[in-house]
Amino acid sequence: MALKDDIKAIKTDLSTEEQMIENFIKGERFFRKYKYYILALVLALAVYFVYDYVSAMIYEKNTKANNEIYANLMQDPNNAQNLDLLKEKNANLYALFLLAHEKDMSDFEVRFAELEKLKLDPLLTSILKSDLNNSTFLRNYNKLLQAFELLEEGKIEQAQLLLAQIPATSELRELANNFKHYKGIK
Repeated sequence: MALKDDIKAIKTDLSTEEQMIENFIKGERFFRKYKYYILALVLALAVYFVYDYVSAMIYEKNTKANNEIYANLMQDPNNAQNLDLLKEKNANLYALFLLAHEKDMSDFEVRFAELEKLKLDPLLTSILKSDLNNSTFLRNYNKLLQAFELLEEGKIEQAQLLLAQIPATSELRELANNFKHYKGIK
């Protein structure tokens, strides 16, 4: 009996080794058949990741430079060199700066007229073209910002009253409902 068991054990070991060798040969054949496709795929993935990394680094560098220019302009709003540099590098940030500092600038009207020639974000363009006092969206947005400030200060009832003034048809209604549930929780 022991001899039969030994023969069975040897046969199972051989069949296991055969299967392993067979799978290795199949894998080798597959790689030989598709090696150029596999190498092209690996190369394409490598190029993609390098491109993604480099573009993220360039974007971050540009953002830091724009923020530095903006910070310098916050200290000296009449610096024409920084204004022109910001206008060249980031027209949207330039437009926002003009809106925020219109009272501090001596040549605001001239610079504001130049905004129509620049390529701006569509939402920013619509805000610039609308009358800021008559725009329903901007009035509701202003109420939303005021309510958020009140919530941060812990004045929940006053914030609830402001949020209730935003109509149900407004695009900001869902955000107002979220703020109603916020109730100053940090």
